Amino acid sequence: MNEELQAILNRWGADTVVAMQAILTAQRNVATGNLRNSIKYKLGADFIEFTMSEYGKIVDEGRSPGWYAPIAPLKKWATAKGLPVAAAYTARAAIKKRGLRPKRFFTTVIEQEIAELVPLLETSIVQFFGDRIKIINDQP
Repeated sequence: MNEELQAILNRWGADTVVAMQAILTAQRNVATGNLRNSIKYKLGADFIEFTMSEYGKIVDEGRSPGWYAPIAPLKKWATAKGLPVAAAYTARAAIKKRGLRPKRFFTTVIEQEIAELVPLLETSIVQFFGDRIKIINDQP
């Protein structure tokens, strides 16, 4: 991967993480900050990968009714909110009954940011191959 493309993807990855964190904050989905602070990206030779705490997927996609949520994270949530630990059991019963609405902080941002990435990549790729073609044509 050339340096320009790597710089574009690094900038895009960092901007995407900030956008995800901003949505969590704006939607007031921050009790401890653990999920928001866990969102990271990694740029490899031929990929970009986003990671976050395992419960981030549930926050993003929601949870269907009919299943009990694990109690330990709900206890931490209740404590962080200044609620009695018993509130975790109430929340757990409500989640089983109604499920959790998806927050789409990850999915929506990725979809929006990819739309912004494509023109940047097009310019970089044209420049990359334009430079290579020129070098080839300059040789005797």
